[in-house]
Amino acid sequence: MAYGNESWVSLPLVPGVVVSTDWGITGAKLDTISAGEAFAVAVVPYSKCILKRVGFTVGTVAAGTTSTPTIKVWEGTIASGTLRATLTVGTTAAGNCVYEDPSSSIEFEAGDIITFELDVADVGGTPTSEGFPFVCVEPAHEVPGNISTMTAG
Repeated sequence: MAYGNESWVSLPLVPGVVVSTDWGITGAKLDTISAGEAFAVAVVPYSKCILKRVGFTVGTVAAGTTSTPTIKVWEGTIASGTLRATLTVGTTAAGNCVYEDPSSSIEFEAGDIITFELDVADVGGTPTSEGFPFVCVEPAHEVPGNISTMTAG
Protein backbone atom coordinates (compact mmCIF):
# COMPACT_ATOMS: atom_id res chain seq x y z
CA MET A 1 0.00 0.00 0.00
CA ALA A 2 1.56 3.31 -0.97
CA TYR A 3 0.45 6.91 -0.88
CA GLY A 4 2.81 9.38 -2.54
CA ASN A 5 6.37 8.58 -1.54
CA GLU A 6 5.31 6.55 1.48
CA SER A 7 5.68 2.81 1.57
CA TRP A 8 3.43 1.02 4.06
CA VAL A 9 3.95 -2.55 5.22
CA SER A 10 1.88 -4.82 7.45
CA LEU A 11 3.46 -6.12 10.67
CA PRO A 12 3.48 -9.86 11.39
CA LEU A 13 1.07 -11.21 14.01
CA VAL A 14 2.31 -13.56 16.71
CA PRO A 15 0.42 -16.89 16.73
CA GLY A 16 -0.78 -18.61 19.88
CA VAL A 17 -1.86 -15.56 21.88
CA VAL A 18 -5.33 -17.06 22.50
CA VAL A 19 -6.71 -20.59 22.46
CA SER A 20 -6.72 -22.05 18.95
CA THR A 21 -10.51 -22.51 19.05
CA ASP A 22 -10.83 -18.71 19.29
CA TRP A 23 -9.61 -18.45 15.69
CA GLY A 24 -11.55 -19.69 12.67
CA ILE A 25 -11.01 -19.65 8.93
CA THR A 26 -12.39 -16.12 8.76
CA GLY A 27 -10.36 -14.82 11.71
CA ALA A 28 -10.63 -14.16 15.42
CA LYS A 29 -14.02 -15.21 16.79
CA LEU A 30 -15.26 -12.20 18.75
CA ASP A 31 -17.92 -14.30 20.48
CA THR A 32 -15.63 -16.96 21.99
CA ILE A 33 -12.79 -14.68 23.10
CA SER A 34 -13.33 -13.28 26.60
CA ALA A 35 -13.74 -9.54 27.14
CA GLY A 36 -10.45 -8.09 28.36
CA GLU A 37 -8.37 -10.78 26.65
CA ALA A 38 -5.52 -10.08 24.24
CA PHE A 39 -6.28 -11.96 21.03
CA ALA A 40 -3.44 -10.81 18.76
CA VAL A 41 0.00 -9.26 19.07
CA ALA A 42 2.00 -7.64 16.28
CA VAL A 43 5.78 -7.46 16.60
CA VAL A 44 7.98 -4.73 15.12
CA PRO A 45 10.89 -6.36 13.24
CA TYR A 46 12.25 -3.12 11.75
CA SER A 47 14.98 -0.98 13.22
CA LYS A 48 12.55 1.93 13.31
CA CYS A 49 9.07 2.54 11.89
CA ILE A 50 6.11 4.90 12.17
CA LEU A 51 2.58 3.68 12.95
CA LYS A 52 0.23 4.56 10.09
CA ARG A 53 -2.93 2.51 10.58
CA VAL A 54 -4.47 -0.16 12.81
CA GLY A 55 -7.58 -2.04 11.88
CA PHE A 56 -9.73 -5.13 11.77
CA THR A 57 -10.75 -6.69 8.47
CA VAL A 58 -14.23 -8.03 9.20
CA GLY A 59 -15.19 -11.39 7.74
CA THR A 60 -18.64 -11.86 9.27
CA VAL A 61 -20.87 -9.99 11.71
CA ALA A 62 -23.97 -11.49 13.30
CA ALA A 63 -27.13 -9.43 13.20
CA GLY A 64 -29.27 -9.13 16.31
CA THR A 65 -26.50 -9.40 18.92
CA THR A 66 -27.01 -7.67 22.24
CA SER A 67 -23.58 -6.03 22.26
CA THR A 68 -21.38 -4.51 19.59
CA PRO A 69 -17.83 -5.92 19.63
CA THR A 70 -15.20 -3.33 20.52
CA ILE A 71 -11.46 -3.79 20.08
CA LYS A 72 -8.77 -1.75 21.86
CA VAL A 73 -5.31 -1.45 20.31
CA TRP A 74 -2.42 -0.92 22.73
CA GLU A 75 1.18 0.13 22.21
CA GLY A 76 2.82 -2.47 24.43
CA THR A 77 0.82 -4.76 26.71
CA ILE A 78 -2.71 -4.22 28.03
CA ALA A 79 -1.46 -3.85 31.61
CA SER A 80 1.28 -1.30 30.96
CA GLY A 81 0.71 -0.02 27.43
CA THR A 82 -0.67 3.13 25.87
CA LEU A 83 -4.11 2.99 24.24
CA ARG A 84 -3.73 3.95 20.56
CA ALA A 85 -7.11 3.11 19.00
CA THR A 86 -10.61 1.80 19.68
CA LEU A 87 -12.35 -0.07 16.88
CA THR A 88 -16.10 -0.77 16.87
CA VAL A 89 -17.25 -3.73 14.76
CA GLY A 90 -20.82 -2.73 13.94
CA THR A 91 -23.35 -4.96 12.19
CA THR A 92 -22.77 -3.16 8.88
CA ALA A 93 -19.01 -3.86 8.96
CA ALA A 94 -19.19 -7.35 7.39
CA GLY A 95 -16.88 -7.57 4.41
CA ASN A 96 -15.33 -4.22 5.27
CA CYS A 97 -12.32 -2.93 7.14
CA VAL A 98 -12.75 -1.02 10.40
CA TYR A 99 -9.63 1.11 10.91
CA GLU A 100 -8.15 4.10 12.68
CA ASP A 101 -5.18 6.25 11.72
CA PRO A 102 -3.18 7.70 14.62
CA SER A 103 -3.44 11.45 15.09
CA SER A 104 0.29 11.89 15.66
CA SER A 105 3.54 10.26 14.60
CA ILE A 106 4.06 7.21 16.80
CA GLU A 107 7.49 5.63 16.36
CA PHE A 108 8.41 2.04 17.14
CA GLU A 109 11.74 0.26 17.40
CA ALA A 110 12.61 -3.38 16.81
CA GLY A 111 11.07 -5.60 19.48
CA ASP A 112 8.18 -3.28 20.33
CA ILE A 113 4.71 -4.83 20.29
CA ILE A 114 1.14 -3.80 19.50
CA THR A 115 -1.59 -5.69 21.38
CA PHE A 116 -5.20 -6.18 20.27
CA GLU A 117 -7.65 -6.58 23.17
CA LEU A 118 -11.29 -7.58 22.87
CA ASP A 119 -12.85 -4.92 25.09
CA VAL A 120 -16.53 -5.77 24.50
CA ALA A 121 -17.34 -9.34 23.45
CA ASP A 122 -19.90 -10.24 20.78
CA VAL A 123 -22.77 -11.75 22.81
CA GLY A 124 -26.48 -12.40 22.44
CA GLY A 125 -28.50 -13.89 19.63
CA THR A 126 -26.29 -16.04 17.40
CA PRO A 127 -22.98 -14.17 17.50
CA THR A 128 -20.49 -15.09 14.81
CA SER A 129 -18.43 -11.93 14.30
CA GLU A 130 -14.97 -12.78 13.00
CA GLY A 131 -12.07 -10.99 11.36
CA PHE A 132 -8.34 -10.33 11.16
CA PRO A 133 -6.48 -7.54 12.98
CA PHE A 134 -3.69 -5.68 11.21
CA VAL A 135 -1.09 -2.97 11.78
CA CYS A 136 0.40 -0.91 8.96
CA VAL A 137 3.67 0.95 9.49
CA GLU A 138 6.09 2.95 7.40
CA PRO A 139 9.69 1.81 7.86
CA ALA A 140 11.85 4.82 8.76
CA HIS A 141 15.39 5.45 7.63
CA GLU A 142 17.58 4.32 10.48
CA VAL A 143 20.46 1.97 11.08
CA PRO A 144 20.39 -0.81 13.69
CA GLY A 145 23.47 0.60 15.44
CA ASN A 146 21.46 3.68 16.46
CA ILE A 147 18.57 1.72 17.98
CA SER A 148 18.89 1.05 21.70
CA THR A 149 16.83 -2.17 21.56
CA MET A 150 18.83 -3.86 18.78
CA THR A 151 21.88 -6.01 19.53
CA ALA A 152 24.10 -7.80 17.03
CA GLY A 153 24.01 -11.54 17.71
